[in-house]
Amino acid sequence: MKKIYQKLRAYYLIITAYLYDIRRYMKYSNSLNKLSNENKVKGLLTMTYHVIEKGLTMPETRLGFGAKPLNTLIDLCELYIHRNYNCSEMEFTHSIMILNEYVDFHRQHNYNLEQVLLDKIQSLSIKVDIFQKSEQLIFRKSDFIKYKHADFKQFCESRYTVRNYSSKDIPIDILQDCVNLAQKSPSACNRQPNRIYIIKNKEIIKQALSLQNGNRGFGDLANALVVFTSDVSVFQSAFERNESYLNSGMFAMTFAYALHYYEIGSCALNWSVSKDRDGKMRRLLNVPEREVITLVMSCGYLPDEFNVAKSPRFDGLNVTKLIV
Repeated sequence: MKKIYQKLRAYYLIITAYLYDIRRYMKYSNSLNKLSNENKVKGLLTMTYHVIEKGLTMPETRLGFGAKPLNTLIDLCELYIHRNYNCSEMEFTHSIMILNEYVDFHRQHNYNLEQVLLDKIQSLSIKVDIFQKSEQLIFRKSDFIKYKHADFKQFCESRYTVRNYSSKDIPIDILQDCVNLAQKSPSACNRQPNRIYIIKNKEIIKQALSLQNGNRGFGDLANALVVFTSDVSVFQSAFERNESYLNSGMFAMTFAYALHYYEIGSCALNWSVSKDRDGKMRRLLNVPEREVITLVMSCGYLPDEFNVAKSPRFDGLNVTKLIV
């Protein structure tokens, strides 16, 4: 009887814990009450302008790309202005600057954009008096890696997401050493739930990337694809339900720093997919059911010159709440 009670109590705690999370997510995320406040609009502005800035940094940018996200971004900016939100916020100003950069990029390449689109972007710039354009970052390989032996501050600030790779092969022993360095990441009570699948087979890389929604235009250049998972069997209760993602996130970040040290570029790719796609990836890589897939990362050696997205970050003061 005692065992039955303990099992029923565990079921209850797991269900109520997840309901606790679900209620918050349903109430405050942009999943249900779409664009109901400024923060939700800013979140979608950022997500949408990032699509454009990624397009501007592709190895071979297709002229005239991004009609749908462009129009979405313009509509969101118009909504933001109409609601009298703060037009000095970074998410909004960078959106306008990305639109201006898009126009300038095509002008430099002698590509004629539709006049309707040009008029919309110009109208927005006039309304908010923002005529500056963003500028994506251009690196030579030697400049990108010059701080690999610097102090941690310089090393950390020198790392960017890279979506362009050379054809040079990454030795397995280098990747394995990156895994060993990632093993130094914090781990909940040293239970080390992290698992990593390193894919070198080009056909399997292609199949795996077809299940992920953020690698168009560069994923095929990856010399290796890394899939991160976490073994949930080492966690003990409902209260550890998020430990897989916490541990895996820290592990993946250390792995990315290790790649940077070895002069290898990388791009973390979300694993925000349907259960069908998750199942297909599991079958493709033979991932055990006790493991959850947390994220994917493309990687490859750096070409001689490449672009990276500017992706401005908040100042630390903007995300800090000091409690004294």
